[in-house]
Amino acid sequence: MPTLGYNEKHDIRTVVRYLWEYGAVSSIGLWGRSMGAVACLLYAAEDPAITYVVADSPYSSLKQLCLDYLAQHFRLPRLLARFFCKQLRETMKSKLGVDAKDVS
Repeated sequence: MPTLGYNEKHDIRTVVRYLWEYGAVSSIGLWGRSMGAVACLLYAAEDPAITYVVADSPYSSLKQLCLDYLAQHFRLPRLLARFFCKQLRETMKSKLGVDAKDVS
C-alpha cells in the first residue's frame, strides 16, 4: 500500500545501493513526479551522495494537498474538508504507521 512517499524512499535506497555496488556510476541524480518526487526529496535529504533531484510536481504539505483536492473536486466547505483531512491522517497513522506530517 502506498505511503505517499514516506516508505517509498526505502525503495529508492535499494536502487541507489545497487547502483553504487554493481554499477559503474560516478554520480546519481533522482527524478520523480508527484508522490515519486516527494519520495526522491525525502530520500535525498538523508543521502548527501545524491548529486541532484528533479522534482516534478511534488506536494509540499499533504494536509494542503488534501484540502485543495477536496475544495476543487468536491467543493466542500473548509470546515468539513479539514475534518476529512484529519480522518485521513488518523487512518494513515493506524493502518500504515505513517504520520502525514512526516511526508511534508
